[in-house]
Amino acid sequence: AFRDCKSLKSIYIPISVNTISSQSFEGCDSLTIHTEYIDIPIGWDKAWNYSNCEVVWGENNITTDSAFDYVIIGDSAIISRYKSSETDVVVPDYIDGYPIVSIGTVFAENTSIRSVVLNDFIEELEQNAFYRCSMLQSIELNSKLKSIGDYCFSRAALESIVIPNSVIEIGISAFEYCSNMSDIEIGKGVKTIGWNAFIYTGLKDVVIPDNVTTMTDFYCSSNLRSIVIGKGITEIGSHDFYLCSGLEKVVFRGDIVKIGESAFQGCNLKDFTLPDTLESIGNSAFENCTELNSISVS
Repeated sequence: AFRDCKSLKSIYIPISVNTISSQSFEGCDSLTIHTEYIDIPIGWDKAWNYSNCEVVWGENNITTDSAFDYVIIGDSAIISRYKSSETDVVVPDYIDGYPIVSIGTVFAENTSIRSVVLNDFIEELEQNAFYRCSMLQSIELNSKLKSIGDYCFSRAALESIVIPNSVIEIGISAFEYCSNMSDIEIGKGVKTIGWNAFIYTGLKDVVIPDNVTTMTDFYCSSNLRSIVIGKGITEIGSHDFYLCSGLEKVVFRGDIVKIGESAFQGCNLKDFTLPDTLESIGNSAFENCTELNSISVS
């Protein structure tokens, strides 16, 4: 991004910047980097400071006697550190009179917390917000939350989750490797489910709401038994349910026009109903569905 800007002497990185790529400041020989972060956030590449520029951490951080430190953005607060040993976390509405609007990635790779309750002001869970929280079993999302970022709960210990109707987007691999998560309720407001959002989870029975129009590689695991696909989905993509070996039942609520290649390959389907709107079926769409004994057209 700033490679070989040899005259650049100072740069300020606010806590809202959650991604920096490799070697972004290579060759910036005179640069001092000031940032509100207290340590390297999980979203920054390991080689982000390839040239070993001087870094001043914790700019504008406000230390408190509570469980949280924070920085001020406008009239709001963003949590910059979780200091408590408490394993059941409640994110307060306010800190020192400022509404808390973001928790950033302060909980990422925390292996102690077991439950989290979000406040009413947080509208976005950022990328990696609870990444590798290996003891996190439950989280209570608020009714104003709009998006769940990429890898947000990746490798957490969640057992179930209710996604409120306010959520519009579920990010890439948001729940990947949540192997204990057997139950999910997806809110009616969700429009986009990112690539591999539920890969290698323990989900068994899933209902995709009618508002969802984008769903890419839904592949879960061998635990998935049934799925109801809402009216907003018109195409089943290639490999969407590839090797979901426990999948026995698929219900289409809408007008499916295409089933992509290997979409249901290796599933445990016994009976399958093709919608009369279907226009094409890809190669190997039902390959190795060895239990499939009847196909009908609705």
